[in-house]
Amino acid sequence: MSEITGSEMPINNIKKFIIANVNLQLKRHTTSRLFMAGSPGCGKSDIMKQLCEDNNWGLKCVYLSNLSLEQLTGIPCKIESGSEAVWSKPEIFNFKDLEYKPDNYDENESTTILFLDDIHLADKIFQKYLFQILTYKSLNGYKLPNKCAIILAGNRNTDKALANTIPAPVMNRISVYEVTSDSQDWLKNFAFINNVRDDITSFINAKGDKYLSQDPIENTPWASPRSWTFLSEQMDAYEELNGSIKINDLKTIATGFSFSR
Repeated sequence: MSEITGSEMPINNIKKFIIANVNLQLKRHTTSRLFMAGSPGCGKSDIMKQLCEDNNWGLKCVYLSNLSLEQLTGIPCKIESGSEAVWSKPEIFNFKDLEYKPDNYDENESTTILFLDDIHLADKIFQKYLFQILTYKSLNGYKLPNKCAIILAGNRNTDKALANTIPAPVMNRISVYEVTSDSQDWLKNFAFINNVRDDITSFINAKGDKYLSQDPIENTPWASPRSWTFLSEQMDAYEELNGSIKINDLKTIATGFSFSR
């Protein structure tokens, strides 16, 4: 259910908006950063990887849920009395190890996406530093490459994902697009492309959106595009070792993802 903007779109429809925002960021460094908001497991991270592969962009993923403050800010180095403070290079500015690196990638010449995921888990201390990164693309003396664009993703308060409130000054510097999972959209643009099992895609095609839940459940497995993909992989792994899956074993596997309930 739409919470922030009042409207939402099937997740693959956001691609054209991301491309336009990236192009704008490369021209104007102080423009808005796109924030992709949606329920857990709907495919936000997969969309970014697909876009980077299709457009030959580098992809640097930063998961704010497991990032320490020192990785975001760096740490002050020992300095001589009377000298200016010098900070170590924050991990967030390290582009050596990318989630996706196209052929002939050059950190200074190639377009790179800094993908800040789980922004809903950033507390007030993190958000204070994110404000500077989003505004100036710099922090403690370090700057992002000129051809780097920032895209954000996260869950909403209604998604039961321990979301923190994003302060007004930060919200005023981002453009929010709410996305949702849609059965035909997921089948066409992800499941068929990524070899999700035929029995699963046939089931989703027949049953529609009923089994791609938009209502996350706390402390209990629940159906999402991510969990259907995981189930497909688990079934493949089981068959590789044991041959065909007996119905009782299939129920055991599916129950772990909540699909047999």
